[in-house]
Amino acid sequence: MNSTDKEADKEALLLYNEVAKEMWKTTTLALGGDTKLHSQMNAVAACVKWAKTQTFKDELQQSPKIWDKELEKLITNHIEQEHFSTCVYLKGKINLKHYLQELETKTEQNIEVHRSLLGDLFTIYLKSLIECMHRHLSSLAMNDFTYEEWVQLYKWVYEERKRVCRYQRELEDYDPQLYEWWFSDMGEKLIIAGKETIKKALREILEKEIGWNTYPEPKHDYYFWDILKALTVVTKAVEPVSPTLVSKLESLCWDEVHYFVTRYDSFIQKKVNESSLGNQVYIALRIVKNCHILRNTIENIDIAPENKNNLNTEMKNCISRCEAKGLQLSCATLKSKLKETFQNHFTKNCSEFENVFKHLQSGLEDADIHKNEMHLKTIHHTAVTLYIQYFFVHPKTVGIFLVGSKTLQETFEYLVSGKIQLDNPLEYMSDILSGKDLESTKTTIMYFSHIHPDIRNEHLKVLLDLNGNLSSKDKTHLLNCIESRKADVNEEKMCFFKDIKVKMFGGTLRYLCCSG
Repeated sequence: MNSTDKEADKEALLLYNEVAKEMWKTTTLALGGDTKLHSQMNAVAACVKWAKTQTFKDELQQSPKIWDKELEKLITNHIEQEHFSTCVYLKGKINLKHYLQELETKTEQNIEVHRSLLGDLFTIYLKSLIECMHRHLSSLAMNDFTYEEWVQLYKWVYEERKRVCRYQRELEDYDPQLYEWWFSDMGEKLIIAGKETIKKALREILEKEIGWNTYPEPKHDYYFWDILKALTVVTKAVEPVSPTLVSKLESLCWDEVHYFVTRYDSFIQKKVNESSLGNQVYIALRIVKNCHILRNTIENIDIAPENKNNLNTEMKNCISRCEAKGLQLSCATLKSKLKETFQNHFTKNCSEFENVFKHLQSGLEDADIHKNEMHLKTIHHTAVTLYIQYFFVHPKTVGIFLVGSKTLQETFEYLVSGKIQLDNPLEYMSDILSGKDLESTKTTIMYFSHIHPDIRNEHLKVLLDLNGNLSSKDKTHLLNCIESRKADVNEEKMCFFKDIKVKMFGGTLRYLCCSG
């Protein structure tokens, strides 16, 4: 290159620098709010656009080929200083929701103001503003937010992206993937926060339940209802913006509920064995009710993902085990309260046991499990079996048995409100004890044996011995009929006589009764 060319390049560079200096000055004034520079902004935009189409010598380090970069830098610095430096979020001092609302309002105002100020330069301003907003949101996401705050931020950015998409036609090089990494990263943070929120909520619920068991009360809230509420709050929060996040959070729900159920199961297996008799009735009913609530919770989480089917099965097994413990405790409590009252019933002809059932009914209604079929059938079985045992111990009290058995069954029929079919061996026993003719008594025995195949010949012999209306000949005939009877006991059917053994001693109407 000769000296003439060098001199020409030098003069060109000086000219370009003067043009650039004037353009940046004008742009700065326009950014500052000068409303008289609209036409100059169009000229600046035209110059920058022209420069991008030209080829310049590499020696010209300050050549127009970098004007677009310098302009973007100028506008970006202005946005950072005038917009985002005044929108600083201070955790603990500013409410995030309020902050985001102000940020949105101010951003929209700036866009509309600069649309009229910058003319053809507005697209560059808009592109820079979008990129600055992205960086600002990435910085904002470095805070330690609660789950609710993460959701607020995620939803706000979700709407912000939709707002940005509306400007897409005005931008030449808009990057539609700009927010994808942000959502990916924030989605993971949101899931972590959601998991911690669920864990904390379930931990607090279990701690409350354990605390209640320390000092049981007849009436108290059932904390387990809050499990589904806690899960729903977490999953529903992101439902409008991301089905993927909902799915991931629901998967976490299965893990955390499984952990909760196994911990509750472990607590119940230990607690039931340590419970004092005085409080068992409340504890037993609460266990059964809690199991009902847990089943309801599992059914309402959502369909178990394929990789969670094993957890679903384990939870159901744990709940069944807890419920069995609750029923066991309930029956043990009932037996302990009925033993003395049944003893007094057959020896003193009093009906104290009715008060026990009134107390039981009150407890069932308070626990809202008075329609739990399995529980009612189990305690009915316990009471009836115990009543039969005490009758065989005191066989000369047929009249008392006939009245008491009717009262007992009517009490349970009232408890179930006729909506649950209860077995009633007491009715058949009463019919045999009071039977007046051979054929009707024989029919009763056949039906009785069919419906309650666990009753053995020794039991039927006792009942016939106690019948004062049939002749010895009729009784012998009936005994011969039942000798050939073959019992087919269904394992799924409740047995009232299986564990009752009777032995005659010291006379025809004196029996020893014991349960296995």
